[in-house]
Amino acid sequence: MKGIILDIDGVLVRGKEIIKGSPEAVRSFLGRGMTVTYLTNNSTMTNEQTLMKLRSMGFPTAFVIGSAFAAATYIKEEFGPARCLVVGEMGLLQELVLAGHEAIMAGDGNRSFDFVVAGLDRTLTYSKIDDALHAIRGGARFIATNRDPTLPVEKGEVQPGAGAVVAAISTCSGVDPIVVGKPDPYSTELALKRMGLQAEEVLVVGDRIDTDIAAGRAAGCHVALVRTGDMVDLSGSSLPVYRDLLELSEEILRKGK
Repeated sequence: MKGIILDIDGVLVRGKEIIKGSPEAVRSFLGRGMTVTYLTNNSTMTNEQTLMKLRSMGFPTAFVIGSAFAAATYIKEEFGPARCLVVGEMGLLQELVLAGHEAIMAGDGNRSFDFVVAGLDRTLTYSKIDDALHAIRGGARFIATNRDPTLPVEKGEVQPGAGAVVAAISTCSGVDPIVVGKPDPYSTELALKRMGLQAEEVLVVGDRIDTDIAAGRAAGCHVALVRTGDMVDLSGSSLPVYRDLLELSEEILRKGK
C-alpha cells in the first residue's frame, strides 16, 4: 500500500481520549513511506483546526479532509459560490466561508438561501429547524455533511451524531439531502485526489461498516476495520478486523506491505 486513509473518531480518538497506540501507529505508517490522510465525518471543525487538535494530542502532521470541507468543496465545484444557511457549528460555517460562500447560521429567521447545509449541531434548536424547513420550501437545496447516528466519545460512550440533526430537517421538509460525507464516496475521493494516489493503492481504516468501510469500498479502496469505536455485529463478515490501529500497523510491518 502506498497510502492509508484513517477515520478519526473511534479509530484515533474517542472525544478527548487518545486510543492507546494510535499515534505510534500513524508514525509507523509515515515511517514506511505511506501517505496518510485523516478523514472525518465530524463537521464541527475546519481541516486546520482538526489537524491542530490531533497535533496537540501527539499525532503527526498529515493531510486532513473533514466533512465540512467536503460540503464546501462540493457546492463550489458543482454550483459555484452560493448563499448557505448553516445548521451546524462554527467549523462548518468557516469552511463554507473559506471556499468563497456566503454562510449564515440558522436560528435568526433568515430563510432566503441557495443551500441548507446541515451537520453536527450540539446547540440545535427548534428555530434552526424551522429556518431550514422554510429555506428548503423556498427552493434551497439540502446538503448534509453526513448521517452518522452516533458520535463516539470518552469512556466508550456515544452521543447523538449529525444524522439526528439531518433527520429532523429531512422529516419536516420531506426532502432527502445530498450527502457528501461517508458512506458516500465523495469525501474519500477528495482524499485520494489530495494524496495523488489511485484507489487500489490505498487502505481505508474505520470503526464503522456502514460509513467508513462502505465509503472505502464505494471509492474502490482496500478496507480494514478496528474494534475501538462504535462497533456493530460482525457475524458473517469477511472483513479484515483488528483490535486497534496499533495491531494493524504491526501486521503491515510484519507482512512488509
